[in-house]
Amino acid sequence: MPVVRRFSFSLLLAGLSSARVSCSPTGTQPLDLPLALSELGFLTPISIGSPPQSVVSLMDWTWINQFTLSTLCLGSSHDTSACLVDGQAFFNQSESSTFVNQTSLYPARTWNPNGFFGPLPLTVQFGSDIQHVGPLSAPVTFMLADMQFPQPSSFPFTGVFGLSPVFQTDNQSTQSTFYQFWKQGLHASPTVAFLYCYNSTFGNAAPARSLCAGNDAVQSLGGYHSNWISAGSLQWYDSIIFPLVNTIDIVTSPEILNYWALPVTQHLIGNEAQAINKTASGAVFDYASFGRGAPVSINSYTRLIELTRAGPITLDPALAPNNGAQAFYSVPCSNVTKLPPLKYQFGAGTPQWEIIPENYVERIALSSSETACVLNVRTLGDGDWVIGNLGETFAKDKVILFDFDKLQIGIANAVKK
Repeated sequence: MPVVRRFSFSLLLAGLSSARVSCSPTGTQPLDLPLALSELGFLTPISIGSPPQSVVSLMDWTWINQFTLSTLCLGSSHDTSACLVDGQAFFNQSESSTFVNQTSLYPARTWNPNGFFGPLPLTVQFGSDIQHVGPLSAPVTFMLADMQFPQPSSFPFTGVFGLSPVFQTDNQSTQSTFYQFWKQGLHASPTVAFLYCYNSTFGNAAPARSLCAGNDAVQSLGGYHSNWISAGSLQWYDSIIFPLVNTIDIVTSPEILNYWALPVTQHLIGNEAQAINKTASGAVFDYASFGRGAPVSINSYTRLIELTRAGPITLDPALAPNNGAQAFYSVPCSNVTKLPPLKYQFGAGTPQWEIIPENYVERIALSSSETACVLNVRTLGDGDWVIGNLGETFAKDKVILFDFDKLQIGIANAVKK
């Protein structure tokens, strides 16, 4: 889930490769969306409407539909100046010949608080139009933002491409547009897959950039590529409903339960087991800004600091490796490869998945002459493990899959150079 804050850069997507797996409604190959890493998460180009309007979208495993900035402002569609800053890209529904207002079918909704704007209200209205994703196009129900406050600064995206799970009782207003495409027969498989072709900073092997066609990452829709996955490593789990996410993690009211989540049965530093909450312990998959940093509890972070002999460091917020509330600690860069891995188990008798130290330590340039190696971990809750976010840090060296039909989560070791 992204937390929107001041952001200043341009032409982020200029370097995105257009290379994609060819796909047709009856094809068996997945559609690969190229992803560019931004401060808020991974961005990808899609479009909506007739003629198509570009809607650069933040990919979000924790959102329930396609969210799109629009002309709606304080309930009116006639004046965006009171809500959107000059230069902010938005979808103009009045310029699409295929747009249909669906407010009579799906009334407007407001979440306050929410994971997008924190204590400011997130209000949406609903409409139907043609969404264009790669070579595929289909009519979908989607969310049009009805801004209720002045935008603090421009966002580097126009929309949010939600990929949260869909339950049997959900109508189209809470269905991922990928799911809507699949139900219309445009994808051969209900599975999506994610591969992060990150740049290794400590010399450890990483997935080849060629697997992502030169992009930072790829989100595959309608299947996955077996050549991404180390033989025999794919493990499937049933996703669970974990209501605590609404009060401890992504604070949302009214609550949202559509999260890809797993029970946590073990959390270790090296081979040393850390205490977990015996009443409820889980993890939520989120590769937007909340998913940055290796998830740890307050107590296991204290133990990690002891084991790594890390020292406190004060960072400018712009340099912090994640947006968690915890203090940051650093270690000598020469010691990184000697640190213990962080491990997680999602069910008794199942594999332990690890984050190696080269992936949970961030090399940060403090100045032109000074570099620090900072523990990139993020804490939630109080005391022992209750909840954590499995995002881009956890996803390094792995392939993350979601099956929208069986409501299952797949984890596999990625093929590395």
